[in-house]
Amino acid sequence: MLRGTRGNGHKAACRESHVPIVIYALPRLSQRATHQLHETLSVTKSVLRAFGQLGDPVVLAVLGGCMALAAMLFGLMLWLVPYVLVKLQLLQNAWLDWAIALAGGMATLLVTWFLFPPVAVALVSLFLEPIATAVERRHYPKLGPAPGVPLMAGVWRSTRLVLTLVVANVLMLALLVVPPVYLIAYYVVNGFLLGQEYAELVGLRRCSPESVDAMIRARRAPLLLFGSLAAFAATIPLLNIVAPVVLTAAMVHLVVGWNSLRT
Repeated sequence: MLRGTRGNGHKAACRESHVPIVIYALPRLSQRATHQLHETLSVTKSVLRAFGQLGDPVVLAVLGGCMALAAMLFGLMLWLVPYVLVKLQLLQNAWLDWAIALAGGMATLLVTWFLFPPVAVALVSLFLEPIATAVERRHYPKLGPAPGVPLMAGVWRSTRLVLTLVVANVLMLALLVVPPVYLIAYYVVNGFLLGQEYAELVGLRRCSPESVDAMIRARRAPLLLFGSLAAFAATIPLLNIVAPVVLTAAMVHLVVGWNSLRT
């Protein structure tokens, strides 16, 4: 009986010893959950504010330029690939060569659709400054003109990440044999890379590369969410043309907010 009593007392003491730990951990867990919720809501709010500025003349002009460039690029690819395949006369038969050309055109369209995230990044880098300036002029007039992205730093970072996106998306095409795995990999990989790319492009306008890198490390979760939204938008026709403009404007709101918290 004494042994049983001593054992029960030991178990009770152990349970009591864990209670303060749990009580101490609850506020920290609650604080982390609140912080993550705030970060998620900040991404959503920034995207909504960006959509609200689509009527801005500068944003409309940039959007028109993006649509024109995307139409020219895809039109050129859809014309060039079948044209080259027909000229090659691979099977020395007119009907079969035309069939190959048609199949090549369809394959080009499909591959272009899967590889749209790098195209979106290239469009963003071309039209970054007018979009960011329009957003800051309307919402943050006290900021003043941005120093801008140093030419070589901007070119190097953009080229590096665009090439990384291209290579990653080409490699992921092999996962199409298992569609669920490909879908998960597509959103995780592109979400990570696109979130980082948007943050770098916008952040370097006003911050040093070291500050931008620190900001990215501190905001992994919201940037992954932001990048996943960008990756999803890239798969929707027409929306994938509007999305780079909207998401660039949204990232301006996020970067301004994050920098204000740091200061």
